[in-house]
Amino acid sequence: GYLLKALLTTCDGIENDGSFIILGTATAVPAWFYIPFLAYLAKNGIPSITFDWRGCHSNLKEHLSQCTATLTDWGTKDLAGVIDYVDSNYPNRRIVHIGHSAG
Repeated sequence: GYLLKALLTTCDGIENDGSFIILGTATAVPAWFYIPFLAYLAKNGIPSITFDWRGCHSNLKEHLSQCTATLTDWGTKDLAGVIDYVDSNYPNRRIVHIGHSAG
């Protein structure tokens, strides 16, 4: 597998039912750009996660010219892995995906 770095926000009552937001970042936009939005969600009782796609920003593990990640990898591997993580760790939460641009 490919270990992704991510930004996870939690809040009081996370064990309760409700939504859990997965925010797919826009192409070339780093995950940290969304921190104010994620903080707003947490303040309002909604946990969330966002991440940099493989080969981007904090998840670029080799020189860019050596990166073989594709948009298909982002959707079928990266997003799928984050969904699996959230589903496994927060099973009482309904997953809501927000995509920005290609996210």
